[in-house]
Amino acid sequence: MDPELPALLEAKLNEFAALPEEVTDGRRARSGATDSLDAMTKQTLTTLRRLDGLVRHHFRDDPATLAEWASVRNIPWPSGGTRTKAAKAQAPAADDTTPPTGTST
Repeated sequence: MDPELPALLEAKLNEFAALPEEVTDGRRARSGATDSLDAMTKQTLTTLRRLDGLVRHHFRDDPATLAEWASVRNIPWPSGGTRTKAAKAQAPAADDTTPPTGTST
């Protein structure tokens, strides 16, 4: 038996034992990033509501500009889940045998 084998095995076992800690650290980092994004989204929406009030007040006597503002401030968001329909069409499930929408076979 190679005399270095026990030391090598011990090093590999220690490396393997540290993996759950790395996974936990990664999950904590992701959770912190998600919380940060949620806070920034809330702040942005608050700012947008304030801006909307200012624009509506400023252009209260100009119906054409108010109509244009109502049109451009309405941003369409994807509904349900975190993936858009386009993303779902580009990445079908592994067991899905149907082609993505918009393609021909």
